[in-house]
Amino acid sequence: MKRAFIICFLLFPFLLFADEVRVEALEFWQNASEWPDELRVDQLVQSSLVASGIEEDLLPSYSERLNSILEEYRRDFLPLQSGLNERELGEAILHWMHETLLTGRYITDQTRIDVLLDRGDYNCVSSAVIYLILTRAAGLETAGEETTDHAFCTLALPGESVDIETTTLLGFDPGTKKEFSQSFSGQTGFAYVEPGDYRRRKPASDKKMISLILQNRIALYQRRGQYGEAVGPAVDRWFFLPNETNRNDMNDAFRNRVSLLNGRGRYTEAIDFLLPLSEELGLIEENRDLIGVLVLNQLISLLNQNLTDEGEAYLAEWGSWLSPDQIKEQKKVINERRAQTAVDRESYPEALATIRTMKGEGTLSVARSDELITWLHQNRAIEILNGGGANREESHLEVIDFFDSLPAEERDLRGITDHRARYLNNWAVLIHNRFADLVNGQKYDEAEALLNEALERGGTIKMLLDDRALLQRIRSR
Repeated sequence: MKRAFIICFLLFPFLLFADEVRVEALEFWQNASEWPDELRVDQLVQSSLVASGIEEDLLPSYSERLNSILEEYRRDFLPLQSGLNERELGEAILHWMHETLLTGRYITDQTRIDVLLDRGDYNCVSSAVIYLILTRAAGLETAGEETTDHAFCTLALPGESVDIETTTLLGFDPGTKKEFSQSFSGQTGFAYVEPGDYRRRKPASDKKMISLILQNRIALYQRRGQYGEAVGPAVDRWFFLPNETNRNDMNDAFRNRVSLLNGRGRYTEAIDFLLPLSEELGLIEENRDLIGVLVLNQLISLLNQNLTDEGEAYLAEWGSWLSPDQIKEQKKVINERRAQTAVDRESYPEALATIRTMKGEGTLSVARSDELITWLHQNRAIEILNGGGANREESHLEVIDFFDSLPAEERDLRGITDHRARYLNNWAVLIHNRFADLVNGQKYDEAEALLNEALERGGTIKMLLDDRALLQRIRSR
């Protein structure tokens, strides 16, 4: 009976993503998931070839080739060993395997059975699986064994279990051979783990041994940075042998793929990949952190493009993946961007109304609101001055009147009072310069009238009061 959540995964509609990442187990593994832990020889053959990643159209030829080797092995080799006991036969098979099949090199990453058949190259996993196939075909009771980073086989005999390090011709019952250790360690980089060291070695079922082929392929893809290619085998492996380790490794493959997309700025594609898978496979809690990162990055991307409305809508839809502090911070950013966009793109009255409303609603801080309001009023003052024509004195007075017309809370802002004082001083300088021309031309009545009018309109300005005192001294001579 299939697990309910696995059925959901089978029905999952998105079989391929933008770059053809496969997220559904191959049909072979869907069927093989029902196999027992101890496999028949034909099942070992089929699963080892499919796990090797052989293209579908080439599978029949490799299957036929391996089965032909087995036929020849049964017909020509095994009958010649009829006088041997099980221990002797197990060692003879190891020798035959190295002399006939493992004729290439030991290569750490070479897990694939097709490559072993083509070139004779192998590693601990591929050689162990082939040994299992050969010994089971001979009727021996062999099994897999694994350590943290290594695999080998055992042969069950009456009253004892014999280790077989399948990567070397000297690997049968290696603890009894003095010449084994140097040969094995020098070739593979591993150290032999004694039978009693149960903390470092443990039995591996036939399905586990096959899953190690998938595991090595996944690891190789990831070391090469081919994170999309690693997803399919990771799903196959979990489907074939559903345990916590394979589930976690499958999710790691998902996360590695998503991290690659995240690094390339493809946030929505990453979410569309990870979120449905997480929902279907019950991985939401494991991936909540990464989904939150993707959501935040997509939101920041929208805001960096000044797509404020889109960003606000996105936050409303996806904000549940963010923390309260992140939501608060991004709302602040949205309001800042909206306010800045209004200042940059809207007319003075429209932008001013927007900022005043945001300040009143509390969606924009008082300090930032006052800063933008001041900037808007200052720019408006420049427009008034530039639009006043040749009469610079009147233009300056218009600016001063504009500042004086503002609401009290805006009129008293530091940036406004400073600018009003500057414009008033500039206006006084213009009056002073005209006054000086009139005095130099001895037009004292006109000079006095100019000062009186200016002081009446501009108030008590020291520069102009000094000019009046000067005029009085001149006239009193």
